[in-house]
Amino acid sequence: MAKRKGPGQPEKPAAEKRDKLRVTAPMNQAEKALPLLEQAVQLEPTNAIAHYRLGSLYRKNGRVEDAKKELDLYKKYKDMKENLRNLYKELQIQPQEISTDEQHQN
Repeated sequence: MAKRKGPGQPEKPAAEKRDKLRVTAPMNQAEKALPLLEQAVQLEPTNAIAHYRLGSLYRKNGRVEDAKKELDLYKKYKDMKENLRNLYKELQIQPQEISTDEQHQN
């Protein structure tokens, strides 16, 4: 059975895509970066930074509606993660300390 990744640990394909993006995006290689970013948001749909970068690239390519959608998703996931971070801080716990009710019943 495959090991399940924990929060904040992307699957290997997603991490590989992110590494390729770090190389292609700064080099203004939009034709290479676009499909990598599109795959990245499919592999990690809650990755706010990937949505932001994809939205920025869409905007540069004149795809205004697609850019708006991606930038809206960026804001949604960025805000959601910030809210979670604040909740964890308020509860004074770390995400890995959270267990389900089922674990307490066993």
